[in-house]
Amino acid sequence: MVNCPFGKSPRGAGTGEICVTETTATPGAGPERDTSFFGHPKGLAILFMTEMWERFSYYGMRALLIFYLTQHFLFSDQRSALIYGAYTALVYVMPVIGGMLADRYLGSRKAVTFGAILLVLGHFGMAFEGNQAQQHVNFQGAAYEIVTEGRGDDAQRVVMTESGESDIVFTGEGIEIADPAATGLPALLPAGEYEMSVTQNPTFLMIFYLSLALIISGVGFLKANISTIVGALYEPGDARRDAGFTIFYMGINLGSFIAVLACGYLGQVYGWAYGFGLAGIGMLLGLVVFQLGQGWLQGKADPPEPAKLKERAFGPVNKEIAVYLGGVLMVLVSWLLIMNEAFVGDLLNGFGLLMMAVIIGMSLFVFGRPADGKNPATERLVFALGFVIMAVPVLIQAAGTLGVDVSGLPSLITTWPLALGAVMVAAIVVMDVAKIPSIDRDRMLLALFLILLQLPFWALFEQAGSSLNLFTDRAVDRTLFGFEIPASWFQSLNAGFIFILAPLFAWLWIALAKRNMEPNTVVKFGLGILQVGLGFIVLVQGINMTGTEGLTPMIWVVLIYLLHTTGELCLSPVGLSMVTKLSVPRVVGMMMGAWFLASGFGNYVAGVIAASTGAETVGGEIVDLAAAKANYATVYWNVGLVAVGIAVAVFILSPFLKKLGHGRVGGVPRPTETEAGGPSMDRSSDAP
Repeated sequence: MVNCPFGKSPRGAGTGEICVTETTATPGAGPERDTSFFGHPKGLAILFMTEMWERFSYYGMRALLIFYLTQHFLFSDQRSALIYGAYTALVYVMPVIGGMLADRYLGSRKAVTFGAILLVLGHFGMAFEGNQAQQHVNFQGAAYEIVTEGRGDDAQRVVMTESGESDIVFTGEGIEIADPAATGLPALLPAGEYEMSVTQNPTFLMIFYLSLALIISGVGFLKANISTIVGALYEPGDARRDAGFTIFYMGINLGSFIAVLACGYLGQVYGWAYGFGLAGIGMLLGLVVFQLGQGWLQGKADPPEPAKLKERAFGPVNKEIAVYLGGVLMVLVSWLLIMNEAFVGDLLNGFGLLMMAVIIGMSLFVFGRPADGKNPATERLVFALGFVIMAVPVLIQAAGTLGVDVSGLPSLITTWPLALGAVMVAAIVVMDVAKIPSIDRDRMLLALFLILLQLPFWALFEQAGSSLNLFTDRAVDRTLFGFEIPASWFQSLNAGFIFILAPLFAWLWIALAKRNMEPNTVVKFGLGILQVGLGFIVLVQGINMTGTEGLTPMIWVVLIYLLHTTGELCLSPVGLSMVTKLSVPRVVGMMMGAWFLASGFGNYVAGVIAASTGAETVGGEIVDLAAAKANYATVYWNVGLVAVGIAVAVFILSPFLKKLGHGRVGGVPRPTETEAGGPSMDRSSDAP
């Protein structure tokens, strides 16, 4: 038994605890370092494998989700995209709650275990697919089932009647019946005289929604806390810590890369249950590995106050059980939200507006004031009134989502208050910055700017799992040497490019820093947004080169993933780290919450953008390739131009924004700590 440095517990000075270790120590020296895993603590091996399998399950399911929605449940492209966006948004919001409960009560070990159990249940629940939804054409008071056989160019649609069946073709004039005599239907069902409907199995649909809720809540408990354990394995000042996180992120990207190939192939070729089932097996392996390796974590992930968990919360229920019950409540809330996907956007709008009001208000009137603390009443009134005015359209939209008829309200009420309120708040900010010097205020405002700036990046980047996935499946020539590549496989390109390019970017930033040429953080954000926009512009060129009916060569899809990955390597490694460095210490937690909220909102906006690319489908297959390609090209061109415009504005403003950081917008990021597929939820390393 040896004393920790200064005779205190590694959880902080003042506890008076004695540190017990199995290693030996030289008199007068610190404890021997654990170097069992390639020079790192052996606990890192457990966390590496656990997170690899967790990401295997998450990205394996994610690769199939949009196809499952459109081809199994036969949701429209628009509805599918919004469900997908709401799901990914909640995945990035819930870790705020899971991290708080772990920090205050459970500790990381118990939180990760509980989250892993929820994830196992959720992923295996996805494997219960039930029968495919049925699609009908309703004509002259009767309903006739339409069956889609095959996929893509080979898809054949058949209408079934009591008399017989016939191939059908959708045209601009309506539905052409190849064999009218066999079906008893006319040769043409004119457009406007029939309606399409879908019949889904309500039991399996509820199982599906519940499974998503379990995964959302499971990620909330696990993902926010496992990286915290990685950081706890190293003592302060341990030079191995950065390399440890790099190894940890290798596990994340390895899991992502393998999952997309394995789960994507099984799900699209053999059946959804096989793909989702394999994802569940991956998460189960992660849970088993984590449980078997508890001893290797050296107690670094235990609850902060174990005795407190045994205290009574209410009735016979202690605080630990109460936290788990809170987790069950989180599942139920997520279940309700994912079934009402449009309301998720309204909630994010409301919380985002409130968070902005708090952050800007504290920056101006708390951290940005002289010692006398005087706050002019007029400024405070105009500031508050501006946010109240901006809240009006948000509340109106939420009312519309809940069923209130707001269609007759004028734009003077539904739209213009946003602009008016924003101008009022901006005027107060500009006036305050010009009038009163304050380092804390300036840094907080820059942190808020970076938080908001990530939103357009992830809104475009996250098209990968939704609209870009569907585009690749429907409008891309995926044949290579006679083998048709499953559309889901293209999502592995992001992880593959990170493996190849992350070390090159790490070398590049270091080399530029030595020559005093490294771009500052604001410019790197701009570079990230520029490249994600250019990716879509490049793809549109590929779409246009193939005419109205031709399939787009897959090289153009490879190029968009390449540009999106290089953009991610510019923005992602510096995001959350820079926000925490710029924030006033006592509100760092709040700013981290704002970062995750903005990440979630970016994912929801991604769903809205993907919904705008929606095409008319039957059996999950588009009926008019030319119209679908034109719509994809229009939406992608527009969002690409918007992104490039934002990037140019960031470059122009970067000298002024850099000054707001007062020397804290430099530093070499670690691109090797970048997670494929979107923003990570790392609360311990310098990666976001």
